[in-house]
Amino acid sequence: ISLIHVADGGKPMDNAYWNGALMLYGDGDVAYKALAGGLDVAAHEMAHGVTQHTVGLEYKFQSGALNESLSDVFGVMVDRDDWLLGEDIAKPTYYTSGALRDMVRPHNGGVHTNCGVPNHNFALITDGGTYNGQVVAGIGMTKTFAIHWRAQSVYMVPATDFEDYANALDQSCTDLIGVNLPSLYTGAPS
Repeated sequence: ISLIHVADGGKPMDNAYWNGALMLYGDGDVAYKALAGGLDVAAHEMAHGVTQHTVGLEYKFQSGALNESLSDVFGVMVDRDDWLLGEDIAKPTYYTSGALRDMVRPHNGGVHTNCGVPNHNFALITDGGTYNGQVVAGIGMTKTFAIHWRAQSVYMVPATDFEDYANALDQSCTDLIGVNLPSLYTGAPS
């Protein structure tokens, strides 16, 4: 269930969120236009529900950052035009980057700051590139998403931290494409 035009104390709500049972979208105020106007924003919020019902990640510390990252992954899977999230609803006067988040160049805070680490990893594995002098072999969006989905739905637990997540991704990568995750970072063929 999605509710739009949600207000906060009678004022326009500058947020969208999953409350455990439904999605709520404000019409924006200072930082955003109407949040329901972003396809990736809607996919992100729906993914919070999926994450709640698959792994139930705790919304704090690293597991909270992973919760946000998995929702960002769903957002870019649905809106595949670019690596930006919220670019259709972010006000450029508030977000000089033109988007709420950028999976290639993460820049924000809290659980949303730390989600930039796995977000950037997702983008690198998908498209390839160079990271800390290592060539990363890009395997494409479909394989990368499948690896992330398997990690989430099979190997993760509510308190999963970044190390656990890396292990879950590694095992999922091995399960699905027959190579371990570190081999992608050395430029090995997929």
